[in-house]
Amino acid sequence: MVNNSPQKAVIIIFSILCIISCKKKCEDEEGLLTADELSWFSYAEGQTLIFKSNGNELDTFTVSAKTTYDTPVSHGSSGSCDPRQQSMFYVIKDNYLTGFNVSSYHNNEHTPDGRAFIITTDAVFNFTDFSPQNNILVNGNTYNDVYIMKTDTVNYDPRIWCIYYTKQNGILRYDLTNGGGQWEKIN
Repeated sequence: MVNNSPQKAVIIIFSILCIISCKKKCEDEEGLLTADELSWFSYAEGQTLIFKSNGNELDTFTVSAKTTYDTPVSHGSSGSCDPRQQSMFYVIKDNYLTGFNVSSYHNNEHTPDGRAFIITTDAVFNFTDFSPQNNILVNGNTYNDVYIMKTDTVNYDPRIWCIYYTKQNGILRYDLTNGGGQWEKIN
């Protein structure tokens, strides 16, 4: 009679390993930024942007490093895996306290859809609130898929009230209130 205890032990260990390795992974891919949400980031860290006003003044901005947050989101389920929310942003600022925070975040199935937006000192411009337009002339060049985003100037007085933005070129133009003029990207 052959002793098959080692064979049984191998089969039992193999079965346990299969069960453990087939356990659901805690990788909520739905919480990661999608290719479309990432496409709003058209700048590189350290990039310099130069804008010229309709009064021939120049303003220089610098792009910060991208910051990414990947955080679990509690939704109260009994599952062992918490869903994730990923967000990313970078700051574009000058030396005069004018700045833009270009942000995108993606939530998972348990919370509302993510969004992409620009925050200025005193206004938020959500890209989904606007439709892209074609044949927009800025600084002598014609652009397509331009988001011309305007904010309310009746109920409050934001410093920047209008931004022209494309996924390919970033900020093309911004307009200031109170006679601050129009500033177009020249580089």
